[in-house]
Amino acid sequence: MNAKELELIHRLKKKDQKALEEIIRLFHQYVASIVCRILYGQADQTDIQSVINDIFFRLWENADHIKAGQENSLKSYIGALARNTALTEKKKLRHTCPLEEDILGEVPDHFHQIELRSMILSALKELEPEEQMVLLKFYFQDKTIQVIADESGQPLPTVKSRLQRSRRKFRKYWKKGVLIMKVSYYDLFDMIAEDAGKLLSQAEQSPIHPENYSPDNTITAVREKIKGTDIIKDIEPAAGTNEPFPLPHSVTHFAVKENGNSCTTPEIIFDNGVMVIFTKEDGSGWHLKKGETLVFESTEYPSEINAVTPDKGQCVGFYYVFNNTLMRKSDTSLRELDLKYELTAEQDGEYYICLIGASSDPISLMEGKIYVR
Repeated sequence: MNAKELELIHRLKKKDQKALEEIIRLFHQYVASIVCRILYGQADQTDIQSVINDIFFRLWENADHIKAGQENSLKSYIGALARNTALTEKKKLRHTCPLEEDILGEVPDHFHQIELRSMILSALKELEPEEQMVLLKFYFQDKTIQVIADESGQPLPTVKSRLQRSRRKFRKYWKKGVLIMKVSYYDLFDMIAEDAGKLLSQAEQSPIHPENYSPDNTITAVREKIKGTDIIKDIEPAAGTNEPFPLPHSVTHFAVKENGNSCTTPEIIFDNGVMVIFTKEDGSGWHLKKGETLVFESTEYPSEINAVTPDKGQCVGFYYVFNNTLMRKSDTSLRELDLKYELTAEQDGEYYICLIGASSDPISLMEGKIYVR
């Protein structure tokens, strides 16, 4: 890292927002280019802008993990963060589970990632352009054969046979090595995500325009995200110690829709270890008097992992924030599809209800409600 990057990282670790804004302006188009290629054809402009915002917010939240002085540059760190974040978002959009015919073969254990990407691109280049496109659209963009046929104006049987032929030809050019694990076409093309997006955009004559995404919009959005993290300024220590419990790996805020004496919570999806905090529309909490009770009610969408016990939900932990302090006591975990959490104020103050995912699968909640009783 050069002296300028070291100085920016030093300021970032001290939570200097001006340093973050400077980093956004320096690397915004670079990040936007990565995200646009990986999510090409799979996300609209709003989605892409949101992912870009999230990348720089994660940089802010994880600044302490950046190891200054190493050979890698700040640009390479941000690039890796952008790729991982965009690929995670891409996988959320995927609805297909690999079948046996989608398994390409085995991954050689002696290949470096750069060499592996080179092998994949070399094998793709052995195919005809229309064969490349049908593989990338089906496995990289997760499009159905019917959608590909509709887009190309070709009969469904033609597209289906081309996909089968392309799979066979690609497999032929796949080099074998020492075998350690099977890999699907989906995962393989994710390894060349940026190149795949570029190939698709060139073939469809639809240029990628990272310059369409404004650093000013990102700076404004990230400022709001940082402002939202001010809800929790302290954590109640464990009884008999001065040690707080570990924070979740990320915190997400969802504003409710206020309807008179009740508030509607939105449909949400959150992962294991993610904390969800509900706020009013202006970002504030609920001001309760001692003895008043704040009630949250919602219903989980059933999950495949609970197929054996369909009446049970995934595990959700409940906590609350009182006057900007995340409280330990009265924490509750529920495994029911119908969720209900009641928080009775022990003293006057501002309260927020918090949920924490405690399941291996993402947790999806229907619209719910919060009200004071």
